[in-house]
Amino acid sequence: MEKRKLIDFVLALLAVIFVIVTVLAALYYAPLEPLDVSTVLYHQDDYTGDDIRVKGVVQDLSGTEFALEDITSAVFIDVSYADSGDLDAGIVNGTTVYVLGRLEPDVGIAAREVEIADDPDEPAGWRSPYSAKIFYFHVPAAWTSFLAFGVVLVCSAAYLWKGGQKWDTWALSSAEVGLVFCSVAVISGALWAKAEWGYYWDWNDTKLFSTFVLWLIFIAYVAIRAGAVRHESIPRVAAIFGILGFAAVPISFLSSRIWTSLHPNVVATSQGHLSAEAGAVLMLGVVAFTLVYATLFSRRTAIERSVIEIEGIKEQLEDAE
Repeated sequence: MEKRKLIDFVLALLAVIFVIVTVLAALYYAPLEPLDVSTVLYHQDDYTGDDIRVKGVVQDLSGTEFALEDITSAVFIDVSYADSGDLDAGIVNGTTVYVLGRLEPDVGIAAREVEIADDPDEPAGWRSPYSAKIFYFHVPAAWTSFLAFGVVLVCSAAYLWKGGQKWDTWALSSAEVGLVFCSVAVISGALWAKAEWGYYWDWNDTKLFSTFVLWLIFIAYVAIRAGAVRHESIPRVAAIFGILGFAAVPISFLSSRIWTSLHPNVVATSQGHLSAEAGAVLMLGVVAFTLVYATLFSRRTAIERSVIEIEGIKEQLEDAE
């Protein structure tokens, strides 16, 4: 028991340290780097929805709209600028500027309500440079939920094959903790979408819809397990459900790579375009969230074992009466 408490303490301490380091690094160290416009134009299908920085020359300042001619490929990009005061103060015809925008499916480069940057090294961002920092927590939360649901798959299969209370306890605990991380991923993703696209959710987006389905599946799994202590058949039913439900994990992960989606693919692409700093902070986040998962999983299994022991004592007392 003392050994377990020591392990839990070490896990919790490491989790806190890595979370703090990740937060500090994300806020002050590693801005997300936008893509160069020439790269975007060349790999348009691969970078749908990603940040782009268009280097161009201002051609028209009529009203609040103006056009940029890209120096590299001589294409014109229409821009609507939300703050005409700043534009009038700092931009004149013929000025070379950098515009942060988006690449949208079936539209091409769409720089709408974007930031005007005359410094090519200025960090990428939407309405606030800190909106992009959601990335460093959204992605690790999603990956950790996949890990947790993978543990559910393995433990459920082991329970069906070997039996044993241990596998059932681990599957239930991992499912509940994974559901927490999946909820964090869904909520943070909605906030990210609001900052990036201007709305919280798009039911037509395959990535968002498949992740929402995954979330509902494991809500249902936890609901099924609610009566597991009192009905001996429920753990087996839940194990089968957990194995089948895991099929939604690869669908959620691959959906934006197989079907059209606004969701960016900034990791694990053939043209991986995260900067070294951003990649390092992302890995810190993955380690931090994995340690948080391990800590919560360990404590949840301990609680579940205590519940089972209490139920066993209650049954013994009832039999004695």
